[in-house]
Amino acid sequence: MRSMSLCQPGAHALLLVVPLSFSFSQRERRAVEEHVELFGPEAWSYSLVLFTILDRKQLRGSTLKQEVLLNVELHRLIEKCGGRFHALYSNPKAGEDQMAGLLAKIKKMMATNGETMLSSEKVLEQAREMEKEEVRRLEEERKRDDKIEKVREFRRSRRKMDQQTVDEQKYSARYDMSSDQPLSTRSSVRQSCKQQ
Repeated sequence: MRSMSLCQPGAHALLLVVPLSFSFSQRERRAVEEHVELFGPEAWSYSLVLFTILDRKQLRGSTLKQEVLLNVELHRLIEKCGGRFHALYSNPKAGEDQMAGLLAKIKKMMATNGETMLSSEKVLEQAREMEKEEVRRLEEERKRDDKIEKVREFRRSRRKMDQQTVDEQKYSARYDMSSDQPLSTRSSVRQSCKQQ
C-alpha cells in the first residue's frame, strides 16, 4: 500500500509485470490476483499484463497470443484484466517501438475507464478497512480458541474428578470402613474360624 500512498492522487494503470514462462502456475496466478485485489475490486479495470521476454525463441515459433491461450493460468489472468496484455522483448525487431505500443494500450484503457483513475485515497481507505476486518477476525478467533480451551479444561477437570470418584468407590468396595483389612482377607478369616 506504500506504493499507493506515493502515487497521489491515484493511478491510471497497474502494470502486472510477468516474465514469460510456460510453467506459470495456479499458485503464481493467485499470488498476482491477491496483490491486485489489495487495490480493490475495481483495480482489474486499470490492470494490464506486461510480459517480459528475453528471447523471441521462447515463443517456439508461435505468437504470444497463441502461447497465452495454451496456458490456462495466464489466460485466466489476462481475462481478469479485460484481455489486456503487452510484451516487451529484450531484442526488439528493427524499427519496432515497443513503448509506443504499450502507451497506446494504456491510453485505450484510460479512455475505456472514462479518463478516471484508481483513487489512492479510496485504495488506502479500503486497505485500512481490510486491516480492521483482519483484526476483528483475529480477535474472534482468539475468543473462540479461549472458549474451546475452557471447555477442554472443564472436561479434563471433570474426567479427573470422575476418576477420583471411581477410585474412591473401588477403595470403599475393597476395604471395610471399620477395618483396615481388605474384605477378601476378612472373609477368608471368618471361613477359617467357622471350620474350627
